[in-house]
Amino acid sequence: MEKIAKCDQESTHSSSKESEIEFLITRKRNEVIRKAGYHWSLLRNSVRNTVSAVSETDVRDVEIVHGIHHVRKMNHPYTIEKVAMINKRREYISTDGRTLRIFLEDGRKKTNIIPEETMDRVLYSSLTDQFVGWLHQSDELFLMELENLEIISQVRTPGKICLCTYNCNTGEVLAVGPHFITTIAFRYGARHLIPNKTIKTDYGEDNMFQYMVLEDTASHSQRLYLTLHNSVVVYNLHHGQLLTQRKDLHVRPITAITFFNPLKYLITGALDGTIKVWDDKWHIVMVFVGHSEKVNALAIYPNGPAIISASTDHTIRVWHLETCDEVDRVAISEPVDGLGTDLQYNMFYTFSGKKIDLWQLQHVFNIHTSIGHRVTSIKLTTHPFCPVRAVVICSDSSIRIVSPCNGNVLTSLIMEQFAGVVDAAYAINEEILFTVMGNGDIVKSDTSINPCQILRRWKFSKPEGG
Repeated sequence: MEKIAKCDQESTHSSSKESEIEFLITRKRNEVIRKAGYHWSLLRNSVRNTVSAVSETDVRDVEIVHGIHHVRKMNHPYTIEKVAMINKRREYISTDGRTLRIFLEDGRKKTNIIPEETMDRVLYSSLTDQFVGWLHQSDELFLMELENLEIISQVRTPGKICLCTYNCNTGEVLAVGPHFITTIAFRYGARHLIPNKTIKTDYGEDNMFQYMVLEDTASHSQRLYLTLHNSVVVYNLHHGQLLTQRKDLHVRPITAITFFNPLKYLITGALDGTIKVWDDKWHIVMVFVGHSEKVNALAIYPNGPAIISASTDHTIRVWHLETCDEVDRVAISEPVDGLGTDLQYNMFYTFSGKKIDLWQLQHVFNIHTSIGHRVTSIKLTTHPFCPVRAVVICSDSSIRIVSPCNGNVLTSLIMEQFAGVVDAAYAINEEILFTVMGNGDIVKSDTSINPCQILRRWKFSKPEGG
């Protein structure tokens, strides 16, 4: 009996243990199912939210604004002395006298290197893909590799270096100092800097040049423009000849200079905020007045015949060289010390104090459209399903079809000047232009090509007895 009771007790205990295990297994299974359901719910909601966000983005209107837009700010621990653009790679290099820093196109830092020699100036040689650095008021230039900025050679100049730039037309470095202008060439596989030509000048430390710019030409007549107070001194680099010194170009000292090659314009900015444009005969073409303080920097605007200026009045402005107008302006937090542009790239940089700013140029429309002759009439199309076009009638018997949204001339109809245009009607949906001439003729033209193609001409004939 005792054995039977013991067996029953063990059986009951075993059954209870199995029930407990089964309960734990069931609870664990339910917990796993609950967690799986929760995670699946999270994933499903996340996918739904992502699909919804993408759908909203696809149908959202994108706002594109014309003009200058800030892209990124790059801070430095010390005051920046010089910034140069690496044109081939669209990167930037800066120096503060201690460290050389290279930044990528979007402003992200690429590398920091402390050079073997102290230098607070740097330039980029696009022909050899190398850097040249120097210390202001020293007499040595250092040639550096592009990747690791290792110094591979150095050269001495005839005196202290006050100004230095790269001549992209000759592939040489140009150094200017008291009583000398020296051109330095890259030789022996671009591993050494060798002085090429030295021009002796009458300008010493007491009357040293402040700024310089090169004429952008590869001819032997290439000129070097140097500023001296409110004057400009001009040299022919190839012949080493002093061409002229133009005095009193501004009332106050000249503080910025650049050269616009397509129109052969020399552009100077001064301490009083004025910007003057000079032709090759030293006639004033135009004067830009708008800056209230010193003009710190000038550069060529990549889109169209225009320049960019920066001033201590905390503004960056764009000036058009054909319409003589200020066409853009950006207010900034502190004055710009320098700026640089690349004509093949819609970006430019400015630097001031301990920061570099990258800017993008969004060219959406033309502020002014050059027609070429006096405008006598402008008509706008009103078709409900076609974009608006401006029909511009000119005094020379020509008609231009212009897009008002961007100012572009889409096509032109050129007629005999003596005929004269009385009126025009544009069937934009069929791209057909009807023109009434001064002699009574009606001309039908196809505007789908540029210039317009005349399809038919109805001659005016006087009625009999008229």
